[in-house]
Amino acid sequence: MTEFLIRSVIFNSMYEKHKEHLFILGLILALLPYAYLCFFTFPVADDFVFSTHFRDSRFSELLKRTYLGWNGRYSSNFFAFLNPLGFNSYNGYKTASLFTIIFLIGAISFLIRQVLFQLTLKMQLSISLVFSLLFLHNMPIISEGIYWYTGASIYTLGTAFVFIYTGALLKGLREKWRAIYQIGLLALLFLCCGFNEVLTFLVVFFLASSTLISYQQKKENKKWFLLQFLFALCCTFLMVLSPGNECRGEQYLNANNLSYSFMYSLAQVGRFLARWIFSAPLMVASILYLSLKPKFSENNEWFKNDFYLSKWRSFIGLGIIVFVCVFPPYWATGILGQHRTLNVAYTFFLPFWFINLSIWSKHYAGKLTPLLKKRSDAVLVGILLVGLIFTGNGYNALEDLFSGSAKNYLIQLKQRTDALEKVLPNEKELMLEPLNYHPKSLFIIDLATEPSNWINRSYTLYFQKDSLDIYSKK
Repeated sequence: MTEFLIRSVIFNSMYEKHKEHLFILGLILALLPYAYLCFFTFPVADDFVFSTHFRDSRFSELLKRTYLGWNGRYSSNFFAFLNPLGFNSYNGYKTASLFTIIFLIGAISFLIRQVLFQLTLKMQLSISLVFSLLFLHNMPIISEGIYWYTGASIYTLGTAFVFIYTGALLKGLREKWRAIYQIGLLALLFLCCGFNEVLTFLVVFFLASSTLISYQQKKENKKWFLLQFLFALCCTFLMVLSPGNECRGEQYLNANNLSYSFMYSLAQVGRFLARWIFSAPLMVASILYLSLKPKFSENNEWFKNDFYLSKWRSFIGLGIIVFVCVFPPYWATGILGQHRTLNVAYTFFLPFWFINLSIWSKHYAGKLTPLLKKRSDAVLVGILLVGLIFTGNGYNALEDLFSGSAKNYLIQLKQRTDALEKVLPNEKELMLEPLNYHPKSLFIIDLATEPSNWINRSYTLYFQKDSLDIYSKK
């Protein structure tokens, strides 16, 4: 019995000494399935189209033609056309997904360091990893946000740059502004506003709110915020009013229906807010956040002043974030379509959710304090890690890896491209097997049964088999 007590004391003392390191290690282990899945990604139809255009055109002319004839996304077009497949690098395509994860975590870490500058480096790292995992865990459609180069370059890469921009903006507010820093910040803002429409609208909303608050609070930097807002507005017009956007919009017959778009957007706001707020890992992370909030408020102007927001303004802001990301697709096309824009909404929802917790917790401190005192941090941390790994996208990633679905999916796609490369010049038709494996985490666009379908044609264009008809078995 004595020996057991001694071992328990030693174990507890070691745990207390190294608990931060153990927590960081657990978070890194939770990230590994997402990182490993990158090596099973494979190009799909859009990748073949972008890569074909890049290979067959001058880059500057290609960007100009796209802006004038397809869309005004001047930043994401630049990155999308630099698809590793355009350099005939399948390994580069896989590495790009891994880079997306690393770059996203780095951008989040930079922002966290600027917001919670008074905390230790280990604490900042832990919070950054938790935030990153919360994002990956509950991403509305992770296949299009991480494991598909074209989607990642348009949406996820843009949100990462916005995190960097926001961190740089906050850093500039704390330190003495220099002219070169201000110019660099405007250049970064120009880049951020050129990725996609919903991201740009959110940036404009953020800067408009910040400008209004800075004037209400009579801040020294209020004119600088106004300049940022006006510059972002100009960038928005540059993208939204591009000739290419007008050409693309003519393809959707049910577009520009105000009442329909508004009502369906409100329904999606309720749907996704409920789904995200009641996510088990986020609820556990919220409890841990409230217990740490007193540390965040030390020497931190934003936490002490509730981010200069009232509780109802902050709550309404959650709904506005989702609305801004779902209304434009409904208005422009008549459908929500893919949930890529919701990935952007969720990225902004997460930090704003914790801002809401900070503000609302002050109003209910009397009720929350007794409950928080009864918490067990070790138990909560354990539940958080288990939830992040074994639910949501974490579970799907593990299932795709251990079931063999991701591996067999990759094998079949390699066989498909090998067959295309071996087609003889005199062959006119090629029948391919439909995909038998459909991993939940990876982006899949299978071939159609009609050779004239754009998906099928994307393969023949890239592999330079213009006279070949390819189709899939029913």
